[in-house]
Amino acid sequence: MKKKIAAAFMIAALTVVSVQTDYLSMPMIFSADESEESEIFIEYNGMSFSSREGRENEVMLSQYYGTTQNIVVPETVEGYTVTGIGNGVFSNNEMYGMVVKNVTLPDTIDYFGSAVFQHSTVVSINIPKKLKFIPSDTFFRCKNLTEVKFHDDIIAIANTAFKGTDIALPQNLQQRVADGSRGNDNSKSLYYMANDDFKFVVGTNENDDSLFCNIEDYTGKNSEIVIPSDIYGVPIKFVGFKDFDPSSVTAVTFPESTENIIIDSDTFSGSQVTELNINSSCTFNKMSFGNCTNLKTIRFNDDAIINSSAFMGCTNLETVVFNSDATLDRDSFKGCTNLTSVEFGEKADLKNYAFVDCRSLENIIVDTSQPITGNAFNGCTTLMNINSDPAFDKKTGEFNSKYGDFIKNSFYMSEEIGFVNEYIKAQYEKIADEATTPEMSDIEKVKALHDWVCANTTYATKNTNSPEFHTDGSILLNDSTVCEGYAKALNLLCNYAGIETYYIHSNDHAWNIVKIDGHYFHVDSTWDDNGDVESYEWFMKSDSEINDGGSHSNWKAYSPTSLHSFQKEGTPECKYQIGDVNTDLEISIADLVKMNKILLNAETETADNIVLYDLNFDGNADVYDMILMRQKLIGDIYINKEN
Repeated sequence: MKKKIAAAFMIAALTVVSVQTDYLSMPMIFSADESEESEIFIEYNGMSFSSREGRENEVMLSQYYGTTQNIVVPETVEGYTVTGIGNGVFSNNEMYGMVVKNVTLPDTIDYFGSAVFQHSTVVSINIPKKLKFIPSDTFFRCKNLTEVKFHDDIIAIANTAFKGTDIALPQNLQQRVADGSRGNDNSKSLYYMANDDFKFVVGTNENDDSLFCNIEDYTGKNSEIVIPSDIYGVPIKFVGFKDFDPSSVTAVTFPESTENIIIDSDTFSGSQVTELNINSSCTFNKMSFGNCTNLKTIRFNDDAIINSSAFMGCTNLETVVFNSDATLDRDSFKGCTNLTSVEFGEKADLKNYAFVDCRSLENIIVDTSQPITGNAFNGCTTLMNINSDPAFDKKTGEFNSKYGDFIKNSFYMSEEIGFVNEYIKAQYEKIADEATTPEMSDIEKVKALHDWVCANTTYATKNTNSPEFHTDGSILLNDSTVCEGYAKALNLLCNYAGIETYYIHSNDHAWNIVKIDGHYFHVDSTWDDNGDVESYEWFMKSDSEINDGGSHSNWKAYSPTSLHSFQKEGTPECKYQIGDVNTDLEISIADLVKMNKILLNAETETADNIVLYDLNFDGNADVYDMILMRQKLIGDIYINKEN
């Protein structure tokens, strides 16, 4: 009698009927409701077949309950191709009163489940030509097994697949024995193997049925490592060394492969390679070739993805050429201090700081029809050329007109780049010359430059953490900026005007300190920028006046970039406020009395202290300042500085 099969997806009305043995060779098809995703169950010649998950028009042998000792599994059944055998289909067959001797399998089968023939009575069998992997325990303790017809395209055989049998593997397959297959689904298992040069793992990708091979260590003796394009016909997808010390490696040869190869973190870090010609699409992970101090030239001949710090610290690297698309992450080539030239042949997708601090870089070759991320080159202070042309025109003080739009669209966020620095210096020097005159006093010059800054930018209100708002040139290259942009611009302008000046930073704000005559004062152009209304509320302030316990507190002077190297060490004390003419640290009637005596020439004052009398910032001590002092003393807090 035919064995009954229970199917989870059968509709309730379906009744399983007993069939006489004479009819076992007649196929019977069971399926779920047509309105549902149909799962097929086919009964044929003592075998049950079910749908192969994820495989259209394919079925797998899921149960055997026949009586014949010579089994021929069909290539197709009812139009469905047989491509797999499920878990334990023939295992322990004697326990169920069946004797299996000779098994013939179709070459369409590419999958064995777990322990398919374990403890069975099988005597002879052929391995289907599409079956590339023989999983663990497939023929475990099949003591009667005497003949297995192998084929040469088998990739991996688990080391327990034939354990407990007398089968000897053919010589050409003996090196293909794996440490074992691992995974809940044998179709996605990994097989850990080795050859003369590498330890590697082969398997099937989770999202499709494609095969991959990952090299996990180098076991060879040669200092020149050749990465193969495949092992046993399986393409290399990953190279990473767990235990091998790469410090003795002098050369690495990459294959010509259609597959993207991932070079894992630290794989060749610290090696002695001098040149790399990379002929396949590759992804380089963190420090994969980091600190290779003998490396001088790299040529990427296919698409390249360079992840963070992949080539960081290659201090003797001189030339990098990308002949195809390049995607570079932050710090990809950080600190390659001898790098002089980078060439991009195709698309260049660069992240911030990709070439940061490559201080010898002189030239980049790039397609200028599309902008790039210019601050990828931050810290490249000698970079002066684009496509071997000067990027900055010394005669005009402008960018080379050939690349003007490209530079402004690409480098508006950049800082400490050679040709950008030259542009910033030329522009601020020109502005300082135009906004001031030699006849002006120092306080008038600072006021004029303060006014220029407030008039020529606005405070950014969106994405204020973006680098474009924090650079030396943010006012020149953008419509708006934040406090750092205001303070850096005014610091450079004051320096070009001959004023001793400092860039000041607190926890969340930036402004300036300037020296006028013999005294130092705070100037905050950011907080004085009130649109079209001129404001001097934060102009020429002492420490005590500006210290608000918030943004204006815990300040410190420092030089933010090389353009501010003129700045002196230390943070000056802004001890006296304007109006404190007797320098007793308060404004009182005594200051008014002294001011009156000075203006009447009843007393004399040193040149360094004249600024303390200049309440209207015009460079003089006169009756107008006396009027403002009187207003200050009688409590008129608001002072119209235009008078």
